[in-house]
Amino acid sequence: MDVFYINLGAQTQRRRALEDNFQAANNKGWRLTRVEAVSAGEMAGRIPGRIGDGEKACFHSHIKALGLAKASSGPVLIAEDDILFGTRSFDAIEQALAKIPETAWDIIFTDVSITNIHAMADLLLMRRQAVNGGPFGLINLARMPFAGSVSYIVNAHAKEKFLALISNTGSLDFPYDIHLQRAIADGKLRGFVAFPFATTLSPDADNSQIRNLKADETAMSAFRRLMWLERDIDDAAKTIAQVTQGAGDAETQTFLKILSVFLAPGFKQ
Repeated sequence: MDVFYINLGAQTQRRRALEDNFQAANNKGWRLTRVEAVSAGEMAGRIPGRIGDGEKACFHSHIKALGLAKASSGPVLIAEDDILFGTRSFDAIEQALAKIPETAWDIIFTDVSITNIHAMADLLLMRRQAVNGGPFGLINLARMPFAGSVSYIVNAHAKEKFLALISNTGSLDFPYDIHLQRAIADGKLRGFVAFPFATTLSPDADNSQIRNLKADETAMSAFRRLMWLERDIDDAAKTIAQVTQGAGDAETQTFLKILSVFLAPGFKQ
């Protein structure tokens, strides 16, 4: 499979880290191609819309990446430069693709941010089952609120449709990932996510190039790392510790302790 990753020219450290990580994890002979990211300065005053120039640049960087990926045969993986591959990532992606007929999907994410606390609890229990011998598979995103566009696979048959959908937007009023989420919810794209997540966020993701991360975004990043196939629980705990120290009222903290009883592995539903 061809992998196209988006990277600003000035971000040489991110480039080296991603390419070294890809090389170490690549056990399938996949090909990696760098795509020069569109900068916020290039967007200044050019495109109408409510989002900032950095988010507009991210949007157009994905358009550029998919435009280049059109020439590749078969499905392609589009990634941002804060993706992290593991030793099982490529096998997991191939297993995910084998789970679904080629005609039944347009886009498969390798991980996402989950923005609904009920879905988070469900996924925690599902991941536990997968680790204990349950199936590795796909989750339909049509009715699951999510965010994030760090890594996704585009079906070979969907490239033209996908490119048209993200190119003919006019005013850019929503970030790229929310645009995709809405397209999937509206049935314009058939979208899934591999689960447990086949990739995760690198440490560089904690230093966003687009905006300063809020506490809830940092918490969602910790959850993404917790749902990764090759997770490091200490890494997820380190991420969430950045925003939880001294946070939360007594009622919330008490509720979390109650909830922990029902989510513990020994609890029988």
